[in-house]
Amino acid sequence: MFYKKIEIDDLLDKKENDKQVIDLMESENSHLKLISIKKDDGFNSHISHTDVFIYVLDGELEIIFPKENSSCGCGICGCDIADEEDDEAKKYKIKKNQMFMFEKEVSHSVKALKDSKFLLVKMNKTA
Repeated sequence: MFYKKIEIDDLLDKKENDKQVIDLMESENSHLKLISIKKDDGFNSHISHTDVFIYVLDGELEIIFPKENSSCGCGICGCDIADEEDDEAKKYKIKKNQMFMFEKEVSHSVKALKDSKFLLVKMNKTA
């Protein structure tokens, strides 16, 4: 059996300007990461090859899906970006104690609206 108590603040360096990504667990089908980013920092547009779950521990994030995606990718709401009349990206603000998820193969970027800490779970669905 595996047990481990984790103090999040003890894992993160107290450096002022660093983006930190800490691998907490990894397996063939999933990853658990602790990420800390400063306000206005983030991750440029990329595609995750796994389904994604984000839980914001502190701060506020903006997840941005470009117009070229045919849907938000969340797999829940069924929204269709292609039906929108404007040409802007779909943006979601996720605050402390909120969760957000979306399916794999969707282009997106992440921006910190405040200094932020969040858990990122990436998982492949198994048959």
